[in-house]
Amino acid sequence: MFFASTAAEYRRRTDALAGLNTADFADDGSGLCAAKGTPGDDGPATREQLAAACRALPELDALVLTRKVGDVPSAEWRAPPRLRVRTRHDTFHKYRCSDLR
Repeated sequence: MFFASTAAEYRRRTDALAGLNTADFADDGSGLCAAKGTPGDDGPATREQLAAACRALPELDALVLTRKVGDVPSAEWRAPPRLRVRTRHDTFHKYRCSDLR
């Protein structure tokens, strides 16, 4: 089933989040995943990358990422040992968009 509005919303969010260069995006555009804003990068490196995503998606409250971005304040959560076997990451960082816009 295909809905044009769903596809448009997916594209809008993809465009806004691709600049974060997370593992959710590919290093090239040839696969099923959209390409990173900067191929080869592994996650955002600057506060401005976070802020740009938050500004582009005004309805977004927070970003949860697997890496710390410089000295940008974040809430850190460590997965309990029983959950660590399900993911290769055990620490997550929550960045509040209201602090970044």
